[in-house]
Order: sequence, then C-alpha cells, then structure tokens
Amino acid sequence: MVIDIPNVKRLKEKKNISGINRALRDPDKYIRKEATEAICELADKGVYDKSSIKPLNKDLKDEEKDIRWNAAEALYKLAEKDVYSESSLKPLNELLEEENEYVLWNSARALRALAEKGVYDSSSVKRLNKLLDDEDEYVRWNAARALEELIEQGVYDASTLDPLLNILDDPDDDVRNVAVYTLRALARNDVTDEGSVDELIELLDDPDDDVRWNAAKAIETLDDSGLDVSPAIGPLNDLLDDIDEGVREAAAATLIKLADQGLYTKETLERLNEMLKGRDKEFQVFAAEKIGKFSEKGLIDKSSIEPLTSALQASDDKTREKAAYGLLSLAQESTKVSSAIDPLNEALQDSNAEVRINAALTIKKLASKGIWDEESLEILYSLLDDSVDEVREKAIETIETFAIEDACDDSVLKVIKEAIGDTNNNVRISAVSTLKHLAEQGISDESSIEFINENCLQAQDKDLRERGALTLYVLAEQGIYDEDSVNYLRRLKDDPDRGVRRKSKDVIEMIENQ
Repeated sequence: MVIDIPNVKRLKEKKNISGINRALRDPDKYIRKEATEAICELADKGVYDKSSIKPLNKDLKDEEKDIRWNAAEALYKLAEKDVYSESSLKPLNELLEEENEYVLWNSARALRALAEKGVYDSSSVKRLNKLLDDEDEYVRWNAARALEELIEQGVYDASTLDPLLNILDDPDDDVRNVAVYTLRALARNDVTDEGSVDELIELLDDPDDDVRWNAAKAIETLDDSGLDVSPAIGPLNDLLDDIDEGVREAAAATLIKLADQGLYTKETLERLNEMLKGRDKEFQVFAAEKIGKFSEKGLIDKSSIEPLTSALQASDDKTREKAAYGLLSLAQESTKVSSAIDPLNEALQDSNAEVRINAALTIKKLASKGIWDEESLEILYSLLDDSVDEVREKAIETIETFAIEDACDDSVLKVIKEAIGDTNNNVRISAVSTLKHLAEQGISDESSIEFINENCLQAQDKDLRERGALTLYVLAEQGIYDEDSVNYLRRLKDDPDRGVRRKSKDVIEMIENQ
C-alpha cells in the first residue's frame, strides 16, 4: 500500500495553495504544522486564497497548541490581505480562553484584523478584557489593540475601563502607549471617569516619548468628554520645553484647546516667554509661534511683547518670522504693541520675505488702531518694488490702511499711481482703492485719471474695473476727469458684470449733471 505523504516544502515552492490546504487536514501533526507555517509565509509574499480559511478554522481547534497559534497567525495574515470570513470569529474567541501566550496573542491580533474589516463579535470584549492582565506583554498589547479596534467599530463595554486603567503603569512602554490609545477611544464614546485624568497626568511624566505624546492628546479627548482636566494644565506646561518636538507640539495643542474654553494659567505664557529669551533656536521658533496661537484664543500677556520684539533681531530666519507672527497675533487681539514699531520697521527690510510680510501685517493692524509712524510709511513705499508678490500686496494693503486713517499726504500719490500699473492684480486693486481713500480726503491730482483709464477701466478683472469706476466717481465729484474717461465708462455700460455696469452708469450720470 502506497501512502501519499504531502511534501509541504515542494508545495510551497510551487505556490500550490490547494495542495497545502489538503496538508492542513493531514493526520500527521508535523505536516499540519508545516502547512500552517507555509500559509503564513506565502501570505507574506502575496500568495493566498480564500479556500484556506475553512481548514485553518478547523486547525484552530487542533490538539497541538503550536498548530492552533500558527492557524490564528495565518488567519491574521490573510485578513490583512482582505481575505477573511465571519466563520473564524467563534473559534478565535474560544482560543482567548487558553493559557498559551502564543495562542492568545495570535488570536487577539487575528480578531483585531477581522474587526478592521468590519467583522466582529461583541462577546470578544470581555474575553479580551481578561487578557489585559496577562503576564505576557505581547498578549496584553494585542488584547488592548483588539479592544481599541472594536471600540472604533462601535463595539465596547464599560467593563473595559478598569482593567485598562490598571495597565497605564505597565512596565512595557508599548503596552502603556496602546493603553492610552484605547482609553482615548473609550473616552470618545463617553466611557471614562475622573480617575482617568489622574492616571494620564502621571503619564505626562513618562520616560517614553510616545507615551507622553499620547497622554497629552488623551487629556484633550477627556476634556471633550466633559471631565475636569484643569489639574493637567501644570504638567502640560512642563512639557512645553520637552526634549521631544512631537511632545511639545501635543502639549501646546492641548493647552491651546483648553485656553479656547477658558481653562488656562498665566504660567503657560511665562514658560513660553522664557523659552523665547533662551538661545535654542528650535525652542525660540516654537515659543514665538505658540504665543501667537494662544493670543488668537484670547490668552494674552503683555510681557510677551518684549521677548517677541527682541526675537525680531534673531539671526535665524524662522525665529524672526514667527516673532513677527506673534506680534501680529497680539496686535489683532487689541494688544498695543507700539513699543515694537522700531523693530517692526527693521523687520520690513528683513532678507526673509515671510518676516517682511508679517511685519507689514502687524504694522497694518497697529495703523488701524491709530498707532503708526512716518518711517513705516517710507519703508512701505520702498516695498512696492519688492520682487515678491505677496510682500507688495501686504505693503499696499498697509498703505491703504494708513490712507484710511488719514495718515498720508500728497507725497504718496506718485507711488500709488505707479502701483496701479503693477503686474500683480491684487496690488493694483489695493492701489486704486487707496487712491479713492486719498481722493475722499482731498488728496488727488489730474494725472491720476490717466492711470485709472489705462490700468483699471480697460482691465480684464471685473473687480479692478469696478474699483476704477468707484475711484473715478470720487475724482469726478471734484471735477477731475477727461474725455477718455467718459468714453471708457460708456463702453462699460455694456460690461458683462452687473456691478461694473451700475458703477459706470452712476459716474456718467454724475458727470452729465455737473
């Protein structure tokens, strides 16, 4: 009698899945073991078939534990390749009652992979809860990950909270980290308690960077769930100068979120001010940017003005850029930063375009509050020749604000008329609007008409045509217009844009009635 013994090695070399599937049911335990391993290896290489699932499910109940864990691992790898079946749930759940760590963590991760595909069973939750207390760190980690995925799928139970809190101080870094992730997932579903806050505060001082980062983000999640997280503000402040950039960013983001809800302490800005005064460029950039972000949320301290102003003189481009941004944010929140005007004037001439832009915007904001000086205006005039479009845009916008605040004289007309001929459309629009504001104050001349006729009334941009007509209306009221203006306006009566047609009609009627 000839016995046909499967050669799994050869079957694997030939990528013969059907042959390996038969070997999964072989009476010889060694062949079955080799076959489960072959399915895993081939799946890693992208060779697999759904027909393997049924014999693998059967092998989950094999009397040999190494076959059971290999079968669970194979089902995990297949699910990762989008090959799965709901029929695997029951035998995998039953394996969670075993004691062998390899069986347990392979079963847990197979259940996680299935949950990621939307295949799950709520009975898994309590079984996985028990595994959070397992002596093997891989079992604990995989159980927590499986629970996290089930929660994301909307399958959870409040009974998970206590065993999860118990592993927040796990000796294994990865277990602590996944425990925080899972706790956040529960909190997003309003499963939490006050004890969670205290546990997370402890983790803000964890030696592992990822755990500190995750704990900082989790505090924000707990705040969203309605818990009082104010005790975490002090420890979060301590993380603002953390050695890890990601941790610093996470702490700042959470503090900014809390500040937006009225939860903050003055110490937060004091810490950032000290960092700004330091010599570390990376910390200076971080501090300047975050001071700006906090001011946008209404958390402002005038003591930030001096270090931000000093930072405008820093040798590092990024530091100067963020310092100008910080001062802009303070100015936008009605904080008087007039003491910074001289450094801001220097920043207008900075070699870094972003610094020039932020400086111009800050001076614009100050000018809108009646805080300005003539030197700023002269430097802004020179920026209308800047090679960077956005710099010219912000410069002319700021000059327009000066004009609105009646801070200009007729010396500005020459540069404004030249700006009307700029290649950038936004610059031209702001320039003609500035000319209008000046004309309303009686600052105008007849040569302005030529610039409006040539650069505005014939422009392709409808906003520019409309602004030109508006400005011409103000000039025409003062008797400043010519025959070319009237001819151009008459053509605009047929303009495709309704606003342009209406404005040009108004100007013609006003001229004819003079």
